[in-house]
Amino acid sequence: MSLDILIWILAAIGTYISLVWIIAYLREKKYIEQEHRQLKNPLMVSIAIPAYNEEDNIENAVNSLLNCDYPKDKLEIIVVNDGSIDNTERILQKYVRKKLIKLIDQPNRGKGAALNNALKHAKGELFGVMDADTIVEKDTIAKLVANFTPRNLGAIMSAIKPFKVKSVLEKFQKVEYLLAILARKVMDRMDTNYVTPGALSLYNKDILGKLGGFDEHNITEDLEIALRLRSHGHRIKASASAFTYTVVPKTLGKLFRQRIRWNRGFLQNIWRYRYMILNPKYKTLGLYQLTIALVATFILIPAGFAMVGYVSYKTLYSYYLYFNAVGFTPPEIISMPTSAEAFLLSFNFKLYFPLAITVFLAFMLIVLAQKLTNESYKNVLLSILAIAIYYPFLGLIWLATLLFEILRIKRKW
Repeated sequence: MSLDILIWILAAIGTYISLVWIIAYLREKKYIEQEHRQLKNPLMVSIAIPAYNEEDNIENAVNSLLNCDYPKDKLEIIVVNDGSIDNTERILQKYVRKKLIKLIDQPNRGKGAALNNALKHAKGELFGVMDADTIVEKDTIAKLVANFTPRNLGAIMSAIKPFKVKSVLEKFQKVEYLLAILARKVMDRMDTNYVTPGALSLYNKDILGKLGGFDEHNITEDLEIALRLRSHGHRIKASASAFTYTVVPKTLGKLFRQRIRWNRGFLQNIWRYRYMILNPKYKTLGLYQLTIALVATFILIPAGFAMVGYVSYKTLYSYYLYFNAVGFTPPEIISMPTSAEAFLLSFNFKLYFPLAITVFLAFMLIVLAQKLTNESYKNVLLSILAIAIYYPFLGLIWLATLLFEILRIKRKW
């Protein structure tokens, strides 16, 4: 098979996936954009915040919950100090003295253990998990509870946005997070959600307890518990209006480490629940969503990099042929073709057309995501750069992830 044909196949798969999201969104536009806003029956909610060395963030997280417009007698805040060695515990004591939160101290045992400890003490019908570097809007909890229907629902996730975006890297991540809100809301309608992000998700506490709580030895316990819920037939919903704001990595190094953990956690858990893939029992989730996730990981990303490398090679080779034909020598550098001329010389319809279609559809998804989340349409260039630069970088991290797994490098938080 020639690489030209491979490029068309990859582009066809990418186009198919993008069109599925776009068509699903447009068909279910009314449902996706309109959620139950009125809270008629405020359930008792316990929010657990595991904290390890979170002196810079914990105060903002707790204050945002205290400032919620949810009934105070129906909201329990549990902070688990997971063996912090900074000022986290001292900061929390002022809330304890005012009886605003319940503080649990434990030796450092990890996030899963901290959540299970909180689960034992929780009084709520719903059990929420919130990261210490996250803040919520005043109506976030109310919106999540209002949409927690039917009562046997397994979980509902909030709509996550980056907090205080400043740098270009953070803005790229914002594009990614907005796309995730759109994707999860479409997946909500398709009943294919399989993750409950730690930024803020609410669980049915009875169901969570019956399933044994959180896996204390898993590097992505939020993904594991979500797949466990789905494997037992419980649905997971997503909100597109209950916003939470989380601190995102500010450097490439921190982003690399975060995504390596996320990616390796995905591989660890998808292997554990591999029996769900292509299993008719799990309907669209097993037959489509998990299958597409695997195809993207093991086929689309590696092949996509091969495609980009090939296109780059063909372009550079065209430059070489041009310079060779005109007898290029250093003194003649002034006669180098302009970028437009070089592009026309190297243009290959078979290579660039499928790429252009894929990029256009990706851009359309970003536009729909911005509309859904009430974000500005001003950053068109930023969105295009995110597609051209940021997402290939995430693909490179996936290749590194696969290498880490092949070399059996120890998984860690």
